[in-house]
Amino acid sequence: RLLACALAILRDEQEAEDVMQTVFIQALRQADTIARMDDPAGYLIQSARHAALSRRQRRRIEHRATRYVFAQDGRTIPEEDLQRLQQCLESLPQPDREAIALHVYSELSFEQLAQTLGITVHQARYRYETALQKLRAHWKRESS
Repeated sequence: RLLACALAILRDEQEAEDVMQTVFIQALRQADTIARMDDPAGYLIQSARHAALSRRQRRRIEHRATRYVFAQDGRTIPEEDLQRLQQCLESLPQPDREAIALHVYSELSFEQLAQTLGITVHQARYRYETALQKLRAHWKRESS
């Protein structure tokens, strides 16, 4: 039932399995608390649902960020290129994806980005710029 819930939201078996792994790890860490609940199965279903929704939202943010980063001049990106860009973005480490998504899609300033990530403004700017360089380098490798 948990996998079916995540799969219905994400429509991607691998992502649904990743969500389930995360939910089960969290459940193991909270095993004593969950064991005392009236409805532990319901709690796990809700956890799977929330984790899947969060994953889907992150995927949407990354998708929009990709469009913004590579189509700033207003041109539309062919779907095949967009998919390749999405793969390039997903290949980045989580902190890099997060910096791009927060700055580009959420339109956070570097000051807000720094506060959100708990780092200095200089580190936030550097992380974002480095992430863009990595993304563009990966794009060039994939394009050749």
